[in-house]
Amino acid sequence: MADVVTGNYDLHAIDLYVDRRNPDLIAPNSQSEAETDNDLFMARIAAIGRTSPRT
Repeated sequence: MADVVTGNYDLHAIDLYVDRRNPDLIAPNSQSEAETDNDLFMARIAAIGRTSPRT
């Protein structure tokens, strides 16, 4: 419900409502560092190098 004075919505309250209503959509908090695209690409390149040696 919008604030009666400003007409604005409390976005924090909306986020809390959505998080509580749909806990399966929210990943559990982790302390690990996020994987970047660079990390993913480098891992794939390394895997290719291990499986098919260059001649």
